[in-house]
Amino acid sequence: LKSRRDRESEINQLKASIEVVNRQITIEEEGMKKIEEGLAHLDKQMKEFIDIKNSLEVLNLKLDSGKKQLEKNNDQQKELDEEILALRKDLKKEVKADKSLISEKEKILEKISKDLAEKNARLGALNNRISNSEEIMSKIRNLDICPLCQQDVKHEHVVNVVKNENKKIEESSKLMSEINAEVAKINKDMLSLNKEISQLKDDYASMENIELKKKYLKDKELLIKKIFKENNELINDINELNSEIKSTMDKIEKNKNLDTEIKILKKEKEDYLTKLKD
Repeated sequence: LKSRRDRESEINQLKASIEVVNRQITIEEEGMKKIEEGLAHLDKQMKEFIDIKNSLEVLNLKLDSGKKQLEKNNDQQKELDEEILALRKDLKKEVKADKSLISEKEKILEKISKDLAEKNARLGALNNRISNSEEIMSKIRNLDICPLCQQDVKHEHVVNVVKNENKKIEESSKLMSEINAEVAKINKDMLSLNKEISQLKDDYASMENIELKKKYLKDKELLIKKIFKENNELINDINELNSEIKSTMDKIEKNKNLDTEIKILKKEKEDYLTKLKD
C-alpha cells in the first residue's frame, strides 16, 4: 500500500496536470475566441466593402448622368446663343405702324370705291342714252309715213329730230369723256391707296412680329441664365462626385485583400478545430 505521502504526491501531480490542461483549454478557447472575433470583424468589413462597391456603381451612374446633362445643356446653350444673336440683329430694324391709320385708309378706299361704282353706273346710263339716240335717228331716217297720224313725214321734222338726238349724243359723249377721266384718276388713286394699305399692313405685321421676337428674346435670355446656373451646379456636383469616387476607390483598394484574409482565418479556424480534436 502506498504511503500517505505518496498519495498526496500523486494527488498534487494530478492537480498540477489538471491545472496545465485547464490552462491549455483556456488558451485554446481564447485563441478560438480571437479567431471568431477576427472572422466577425472581417465579415463586417466585407459587408461594408460590398456596400462601398455598390455605392461606387451609384456614384458612377450619377457622374455619367451629370456629364450627359452637362453636354446636353452645352449644346442647347450653343443653339440659344445663335438664336439670341439672330434675334438681336433683327430687332435693330425699327418698324412703326399705326393700326388706326390702316382703318382710316380703308374707309377712304371704301368711299372711293362707292364713287367709282356710281360713275360707272352713270357711264352705263349715258351709253344707253347714246344708243337710244342712234336708234331714233336710224328709224326716223327710214320713216316715210308717221305711224300715229298716217301722214307723210316732213324732211324738216326728220332734220330737227336728228339734230336734237345728235345734240344729246354730243352732250352724253362729252360727259362720258369727263367721267372716264375721273374714273381713270379714281383707279390710279385706288391703286396707290391699295399699295399704301398693303405696306401699312406689312409694317404692322412686322411690328407685331418684332414685339413677339422681343418677348421670345427675353424668354431665351432667361433660359440661358437658367442653363448657366444649372451648368455651374452640375460642374460642382461632378467635381464632388469625382472626389467621392476617388475616395471610394481608395477604400476599395485598401480592402481588396479581404477575401484572402477571410480564407486564411477560416483555414486557421479549421486547423485549430482539427488540432483540438486530436
